[in-house]
Amino acid sequence: MRKLTSRGASEDAATLVVDDYVERGFLVESEIAEDGVRIGVGKSLGRGMVRRKLLARGLPEELVETEIERQIDPESEFDAAFLFAQKKFKSLVKEERDVQIRRIGGALGRRGFSSGLIQRALRELGLVR
Repeated sequence: MRKLTSRGASEDAATLVVDDYVERGFLVESEIAEDGVRIGVGKSLGRGMVRRKLLARGLPEELVETEIERQIDPESEFDAAFLFAQKKFKSLVKEERDVQIRRIGGALGRRGFSSGLIQRALRELGLVR
């Protein structure tokens, strides 16, 4: 609805359109959340980024959390973080260790991975103890 009003539609017109789409089954929040999490996982995003993106779309927090818990298990999230960290590490092989840690950690953080997962990935790469 925000998108419609930002493009010049009146509040009433936007409400009518959204209500009509919901009634016809075109807008189903649970499907939007399910697809959003699946797409986020496919892009190697962490729980934090997936959560932020879905909440920004106006989806209910409880629905978002439920869908994240259903689709993202901790081990697969770590696998995604570690795979991304390995790729990043290859491009930083000539850099000093502290630069590698800072850049990989920052990149993982921007992708929405938790600090615990970031530390674990850095440990697995042999950059920290």
